[in-house]
This record gives sequence, C-alpha cells and structure tokens, in this order.
Amino acid sequence: MVQAEEVSRSFGSLKALDRVSLEVRPGEVFDLLGPNGAGKTTLVRILTGVLLFSALVLFLASVRFQRQVVA
Repeated sequence: MVQAEEVSRSFGSLKALDRVSLEVRPGEVFDLLGPNGAGKTTLVRILTGVLLFSALVLFLASVRFQRQVVA
C-alpha cells in the first residue's frame, strides 16, 4: 500500500506540489495523469525516495515516514 497525505514540494518560489494526497491499495492499478509541469515526476521522485518531501504522513509498504513541516 502507498498512502500519502498532504505532500508538498517547492523549488524556490515554484510550488511543484501543494498538499497532494493519494492512496494506492495492493493489487490496484492507477494512472498519474496531468499536463506538463503538473508535478507528476516530482511526486514519483518523492515516493521513490529520490527527493525529500514536506508531508504530514507518508506510508510506503506499511512503513510510516513523517517529516516535520517547518514554516
């Protein structure tokens, strides 16, 4: 299971992701669609650990990852 709650990511003043939430259950097939610059690649990079994230909670394979959001 992959579950993300309120994932955000900025690059300078550009907000690539703004409080994105999603849940993908085992065996479920999903598609991530959107126009260029919508944040699809950024989200995948966060879910695979390539980029750091700002989120309340992120679950990957039942492992909970949590970062403190610093304002």
